[in-house]
Amino acid sequence: MKKYSCPSCGAEVEFQSSASVFSVCKFCRSTLIRKDMNLESLGKMADLKDDGTPLQLGTSGHFKGDFSLIGRVRVSWEDGFWNEWFVRFDDGREGWLA
Repeated sequence: MKKYSCPSCGAEVEFQSSASVFSVCKFCRSTLIRKDMNLESLGKMADLKDDGTPLQLGTSGHFKGDFSLIGRVRVSWEDGFWNEWFVRFDDGREGWLA
């Protein structure tokens, strides 16, 4: 897990995977992109509306090993949206739950 300082407010920002290039500052909601060892702010991230899913960042479970949800992408289309979740397994494997 890599930790950086938010370029907008100075708060600590964590990237929980070496594959992660985007993160959102929990304090100021800035959308951040990691470029090598530097962070760049892309602007503010709006809060996503609750959608009734029992899955949330930090949710853990077991499927061929223990895992935690460490990222989310919301994909929209003309009739609605769905979530895809980035998963990190305890043995270091990573993947997507869609």
